[in-house]
Amino acid sequence: MKNIFKILILILVGVSMASCELFSPSQEYNQSRKERGRECYKYPSGNVYCEDTK
Repeated sequence: MKNIFKILILILVGVSMASCELFSPSQEYNQSRKERGRECYKYPSGNVYCEDTK
């Protein structure tokens, strides 16, 4: 029974880490977006505004 709980906890931790990575873009993505001339701003209300700078 203890082994089942350990396996479930490991699965939950793995899934939560994978989902966090999906929702937070990496630094490389942000850098490539700047190189293409796209600047995005996130407001405290949660809205995101993007504009082309080139």
